[in-house]
Amino acid sequence: MEIKELVNKQNLSPEDILNLISFVGKNKDIIIVKNDGIRDSNQYSVIIISSKNSEKSFRCDNSLLPEAMKKVLSEYIKEFF
Repeated sequence: MEIKELVNKQNLSPEDILNLISFVGKNKDIIIVKNDGIRDSNQYSVIIISSKNSEKSFRCDNSLLPEAMKKVLSEYIKEFF
């Protein structure tokens, strides 16, 4: 499945999330997935830092990991693909 199809999927499986993480890594970019359990909401932070432009990054905080992944990756794809 292509990366754009994954980002547009209604529900991401754990395997889909791992595939998205691998996609970012294969492009030599950095992805950080953080769970901040102390927060009452928006516990998940997903950040992508571009290797092509170190000042360019994408971030989303959300209570749902798949939603945070999709938002960050859709911005990343629009910018670089």
